[in-house]
Amino acid sequence: MKYILQNIDDITDSREVLESRPHPFTRIFIYIMIAVLLLAFIWSYFSEKEIVVKANGIVEPNKAIIQVSNEAAGKVTSINFKDGDKVKKDQILYTINHTNLDVQKAGLEEDLKLQNVEVNNLNKLKNSITDGKNHFNENSNDEREYYNRYVRYTEGIGDINNSAQAVKVQIQNLQDQILKLNLLQKSINDNKNYFGDNSSYSNQLQSYQINIQQYQGKINNALNQYNALKKQIYEQKKQTSSQNMQNSSQIDQNNEISEINNKSQLDNAKIAIDSANQDLSKYKLEFMQNINSSKEQNEIKIKEIQSAPSLSQENGSQYTSSEEYKHDNLIQIDTNIKAAQSKINQDNNNIKSIDINIAQCTVKAPSDGIINSLNEIKEGDLLQAGTQIATMLPIDNSQYKIQIYIANKDIGNIKKGQNIRCNFDALPYSDYGSIDTKITNLSADAKVNQNNSTSYYTAEAIIYNKPLYNRKREKADIKPGMTSQIDIITRKEKILYYLMKQINLKD
Repeated sequence: MKYILQNIDDITDSREVLESRPHPFTRIFIYIMIAVLLLAFIWSYFSEKEIVVKANGIVEPNKAIIQVSNEAAGKVTSINFKDGDKVKKDQILYTINHTNLDVQKAGLEEDLKLQNVEVNNLNKLKNSITDGKNHFNENSNDEREYYNRYVRYTEGIGDINNSAQAVKVQIQNLQDQILKLNLLQKSINDNKNYFGDNSSYSNQLQSYQINIQQYQGKINNALNQYNALKKQIYEQKKQTSSQNMQNSSQIDQNNEISEINNKSQLDNAKIAIDSANQDLSKYKLEFMQNINSSKEQNEIKIKEIQSAPSLSQENGSQYTSSEEYKHDNLIQIDTNIKAAQSKINQDNNNIKSIDINIAQCTVKAPSDGIINSLNEIKEGDLLQAGTQIATMLPIDNSQYKIQIYIANKDIGNIKKGQNIRCNFDALPYSDYGSIDTKITNLSADAKVNQNNSTSYYTAEAIIYNKPLYNRKREKADIKPGMTSQIDIITRKEKILYYLMKQINLKD
């Protein structure tokens, strides 16, 4: 490529341009731009930008919201409130039917009355027994039963006194039976009748001796049969031995068969003798055991009578003494008094419990406030216990609380006392502006959202309930439940440094 060189003096137009003075507007514009840049630099150095963290919030009453829940299950009989009504503490909101509870209470009160009468009568019966005098009125319907009860008690005392001799006679009879049983054993051992009369024990001895003779006769018969069999076998052997000379082989065979038969017959005879002896021994043993058993039973009966255990009033004649009978009756009366008193306490407790349930059927306002209905109810509705009906909003709404929800990733720079700016979704910032306040409380630990398992922190701030105005001076009030966008001002930074960070000129 070939370059062409020319002298500047030959280029007239370019020279004129370079040598000409610039237009005044251009100089002014350049000065203005330099001044603007200088001012912008100074402003960015001295001005600061707010670094904020975005969060969501909701307006709540500053005081606690009280829940109004149904405590007693039943049918609604009356409703005395509407949503948004202002109510006073203990004002009746609605009532639940409690007819069944009234019936139960009436039954318990009637039973309580009867139990009190029972305790009074038992105490009077106790005093009557102690004093030995009937304090009851026979003509009183409430006391007639206990009047007769005391009469039966006195009859029991008389029976005990009359039966003391009978008890002694009974013991003596049992002891006599034991003596006669001992005498029966002695008669058996000595083989001699010591009774000398036609008593039942003498008859038993005679029956025993007859049975012994019968068993002995069986033994003698068995012995006689055994001896006769032995003699027969002996004679048979003698006769057989004389015939052995004639036909020895045939006779030897017969002798073997005969020996087997004879041995079997002798064994059977011995068995019969042993069996007869065993029957005799068994009879003697059983007879003596029956006598001993009868003696033991009589001794047990004597001990039972002598020990004289406590019995009921119907068996008063079996008490050993009237004092024991009296003592047992007093103990029984004390037991009945305790049982009746326990029933009285139980009835009183049940009545108190029913009174509480009846009171729960009349639902009252727990405090002064504004009703915020959660579930619409009407007369005739059947409500279950625990159903949440409404909430009580505090009447004093000069202040509200902002409940702030902060993401876990943003909590690092959040501190108590930091300034925040509240922009309400229902009141656009461009029209109504915002409200500035400070964080008054910050949760110490994160909470977990059960729906998406994300964690977050909560904070609180107080705002005054002052109306907001738009450009047209239209008034708007802050209300509980409003949602808001929260700007939490964590720090301030010079705008110059902020811009330098944005273009990576500063860390």
